Amino acid sequence: MSYRILITAFVFLLLTVYGDAKKKRANLTKAPNCQQICPTGQECQVQPDNTERCVCVSQCKKRHKPVCGKDGILYVNHCELHRSACLTGKKIGIDWEKSCLKKKAKIKDCQKEKLSATKRLILETFEKEIHREVTTKILIDELFFRYDKDNDHSISGDELKSLVTDYIMYSNIKELLKICHTTQWLNSADKDVDGFLSEYEFSWSFGSAPEVTIVNNDEKPMSGSDLTLRCQVRGYPVPVITWRKDDVKMNSNNRVLTKEDGELFLKGLAQIDNGVYSCEASNDFGTDREQVKISVREPITEAPAIPGSRMFYVFAKDGVHVIDPKTVSTVTRISADDVINGTSSPICTRARERSCNWGGAVSVNEQYIYAADFPGRRILVLDIAAQRFVQEVPTDDFPYKLKYFRSLDTVWILSWGNSSLDVLTEDEDDIGTLSVINEAGKVTVHSSIKAQMIDGIPRPAHDFFEAENCELINEESKYAYVTHVMDPGIHEVDLVTKQYSKFYNLSDYQCYGTIGLVVSQPFKYAFVQCYTNEERDAKGQIVMDLDERQIKAINSINFGTPFVSPDGRFVITLNFNVVSTLYIDPAGQIYLFNEIESRLLLSHVAFRARDAGYDVYVTSKDQSAIIVLHVDPRGIKILKFISTADKPSAVRDWIRTESPIVTGCEADACYLATPATREDAVVILNGEKREMQGRVEGIKEARTIVWVGHDQRQNDKEGLVLVDNRSKL
Repeated sequence: MSYRILITAFVFLLLTVYGDAKKKRANLTKAPNCQQICPTGQECQVQPDNTERCVCVSQCKKRHKPVCGKDGILYVNHCELHRSACLTGKKIGIDWEKSCLKKKAKIKDCQKEKLSATKRLILETFEKEIHREVTTKILIDELFFRYDKDNDHSISGDELKSLVTDYIMYSNIKELLKICHTTQWLNSADKDVDGFLSEYEFSWSFGSAPEVTIVNNDEKPMSGSDLTLRCQVRGYPVPVITWRKDDVKMNSNNRVLTKEDGELFLKGLAQIDNGVYSCEASNDFGTDREQVKISVREPITEAPAIPGSRMFYVFAKDGVHVIDPKTVSTVTRISADDVINGTSSPICTRARERSCNWGGAVSVNEQYIYAADFPGRRILVLDIAAQRFVQEVPTDDFPYKLKYFRSLDTVWILSWGNSSLDVLTEDEDDIGTLSVINEAGKVTVHSSIKAQMIDGIPRPAHDFFEAENCELINEESKYAYVTHVMDPGIHEVDLVTKQYSKFYNLSDYQCYGTIGLVVSQPFKYAFVQCYTNEERDAKGQIVMDLDERQIKAINSINFGTPFVSPDGRFVITLNFNVVSTLYIDPAGQIYLFNEIESRLLLSHVAFRARDAGYDVYVTSKDQSAIIVLHVDPRGIKILKFISTADKPSAVRDWIRTESPIVTGCEADACYLATPATREDAVVILNGEKREMQGRVEGIKEARTIVWVGHDQRQNDKEGLVLVDNRSKL
């Protein structure tokens, strides 16, 4: 009797636990507080007005159960099929005949290069799946043993088809497999023609000729310094790497070190090290070679510094503070009550309970600083040597952003029509205008003229961008670009004719308004931030090739405020607390690195060249800290956090708070400056040591900072050229 009672109790307990678990699983399938039952491929979503609505499933579970759709596409599982039907608005049935797996490829279209690309992509994807770094040989061996399902030490046609089917879900592989069939793979690698691939044949089928890329951050190093050249090589079997100088093979000695991984180290450079260095990689499938010319520079005896140079000029609430970064001290202060030379006009226009209300400012040939007096509708000219303002240039609207183009000696001005805006955010519309000051570096009476429209129709401007030219000493773009939150594209501005010259319409790519961009000058790529729906509550990034007028990529993940490195290889995008990074390799291919998340609300970025990449300094809007990152072709990583204050900031309007960070273009410019979170101080950083140099106290509401260095580029003026970076018609 007791035995029967015990069994009954056990069964009751089992049913109770199982029922509760089942109930919990059922609850997981419903969105919180959402009771509506939705069709397959859709899920219930609570709207802002608390109504319920069925929408397409945002993301399916990662379940690998391939299914053919009647649209001829192979889906990774049933959920993806129904989700696709919802997104496209088409009814997609299940094809039980599995016709999508039986499609024969056109053999004539499957070229050797495309078949090799297919196998390489499969191998790269497999490497990501196993979550560890291994050699190519180990990777191929693991792939072989995974799909040798019957353990007969060979891969059959069916096993090879199973391998391909598992990776057809990836769009880049899927496109190649439309023209390359497993039959071509099997036939090309089956050396003994037995219908199977042995372990040796399978491994050999992944063989590829080497591809060489030399990574070098300085082609004109200084005499006495050390230099590292890195040779990045792809290919299988692993290629043998040889370094040559002027076609003569290099061997290791007390000054030269060559490593098996392709790195070449030169110690104590001298003029004898000038020459053409080439990295050659060879394996059984071929040879590839790339070269770089190295010109060793002798130390330059610098002319005496111009008075007022090598300083940070901080435009603050009470005037202008000139800071020496070495001593971390204010050497000159121009008060808000000072007047423009030869006039009775004060340098600041009082408004918004502030004595000074600065917009942007730019250095002109290290001789002048042009600064925007926002409420005063004027541009002020500061003579650096005299340390005083010498001229005012009236503007029609309220000047905010300034850009100087050295090759044309012009200062371009972005002005707003609304004086009540303090910081124009992407959520606020404004009818901005563009104007220009000619002969900015000459001693003359200046005036501003507005940029002209080709068709006479006014074009509103929300923001103004040009290709960064800090490192491109002998190049400067002939074109700049205008964005606006209500325009589905970007306007091109000819800096020579001072006209709006073209409109790049991106409406075909779901762009409903542009909110920012950066241009990679060497590759002529524009990274455009767009609103991706009519409500303007979703954003994305469109990458456009300006030369070919083609879209390179559309990224719904990588959006925010973009910044481009001086050499155009890296694009850093700040999205609230997330740092996203794109890398452009020498062939123009774009790679997305892993995201970095922080607890800071991120503001601005500054780049400082180091090794084969850059140290990246990221400021915060809401905390007194700076993140120091390092990026190079291998990826991006966090180096350290620098605390910049002893007390928390009182600022709370984070949307309109900005923390710019500034450094110089010169090779020896090692200091950076930022107002951080506006704690009545300016922080000076030592980029060489990656640490804080000190704080300059008593500077209220620093709005704009300008670095005035020694102009290394003055001697290059005759050789400066304008680069036409517009698209080909």
